[in-house]
Amino acid sequence: ASQLLLGALLLRSTIKKNFLPKGLLTLKHMPSWEAFKPVLAFAPPLMLVMSLRLVGYVILTKGAASLGTAALAAHQILVGLYIFVALLGEPLGQTLQAMLPKYIVGDSKSPRKAKGLVAKMLLTSLGLGAVTSVGMIGLIFAGSWLFTSDLMVALEMKNVVLPIVTALVASPFAICTDAILIATKDFKYLTLASLISAVALGFTMQHLLPLMGLGGVWWALSLSFMIRAIIPLLRIALGRTLDGDEAESKELAMA
Repeated sequence: ASQLLLGALLLRSTIKKNFLPKGLLTLKHMPSWEAFKPVLAFAPPLMLVMSLRLVGYVILTKGAASLGTAALAAHQILVGLYIFVALLGEPLGQTLQAMLPKYIVGDSKSPRKAKGLVAKMLLTSLGLGAVTSVGMIGLIFAGSWLFTSDLMVALEMKNVVLPIVTALVASPFAICTDAILIATKDFKYLTLASLISAVALGFTMQHLLPLMGLGGVWWALSLSFMIRAIIPLLRIALGRTLDGDEAESKELAMA
């Protein structure tokens, strides 16, 4: 119901701003195949990336479930807290996706400003990761009673603080590097990073789960975020992603 209400409000706002053409749903005004090409350039790679990440989260939950009810209960609480805290990094990614393209193409093209913006956002993401980590530590140690009265579940939560903190530091950074590749339409490396991180997640969890229990699940997640951050960062540092060369500029301008 909440999603339906949100969709209705967004549609209402879109209509008010006259962003929808008249007669959109009639055959006469149906968009041509050419109009769908920019959408098709974005949608398939992003769907593949999201599918790989969803598979990763399913693997994590399956691993936690194999450890027993206390570990699974602790995992479910931690996932809820983690998502709530990690979502604070999303505005950084959205900022990069909105602001970066104008420094790569068009009249405001400036590789220097593009690199400056990226550097600021990446540093901000590290600061945000540190702050959210402190908040998560406080929630786990001082506020675990808010979520469970079971001492075994609370103990399981406290035993995985270090990998969760690592994941929270890496998460906003990975969100920003994802946003940079999306803003520059570098879907090849975005997909590559997601594929490698998903494989590493499954492989690492399989080997750490018997040794570390629930900690192995969260260390695997932390490693996947690190890979998602490092591969795009290497691409940005060693390539010309932010230089806005001719071929990329024309492609971005058409999108």
